[in-house]
Amino acid sequence: MGSLERAGGSPSGILIGTSLAFSLWHLSAVSLKTGFDLPAAEIPVFMINAAVMGAAWGLLRLISGSVIVASASHGLWNGLAYVLFGYGSKIGALGIKKGALFGPENGVLGLAVSAVFVAVLWRWWRTRAAAGARC
Repeated sequence: MGSLERAGGSPSGILIGTSLAFSLWHLSAVSLKTGFDLPAAEIPVFMINAAVMGAAWGLLRLISGSVIVASASHGLWNGLAYVLFGYGSKIGALGIKKGALFGPENGVLGLAVSAVFVAVLWRWWRTRAAAGARC
């Protein structure tokens, strides 16, 4: 993101581009036999959610000005999500078996929660940006 900002890219365009790149980066992990692979029907939801979550990490980077905040948040997410909900076809500590519905990354409800979180972050970022422009 920093390089793209220095090159003169718009924050919104950079956010969209890096979110899509984040999603594409995760495609091989869920589509190849890696241990994280998902049933084929769950891959589209995962990919959309990966882009949405990439936007969340990107917004955290834009709001904080630090890649450390986004990286630590991503690490915390992975640690909690994989232990509690499992990964791929493996069941996590919560014992939830309907990952396509309840999974935080591959489930429809997980996607909805991620989208709401990104909407809140987006509003926060835009409000801060507007306040900064007035100063």
